[in-house]
Amino acid sequence: MTTYLDSGPYVPEPTFEAWLEKQGLPDIYVSIFDWENERLQ
Repeated sequence: MTTYLDSGPYVPEPTFEAWLEKQGLPDIYVSIFDWENERLQ
């Protein structure tokens, strides 16, 4: 049987930039939604 700790309610990061930092990803991804298809691929 698996038990899970109750970590409380999910609290999202206030900004996409803060989420990237928490994940350890570079700041360059901040503008990822503005990239052209060629750059995404």
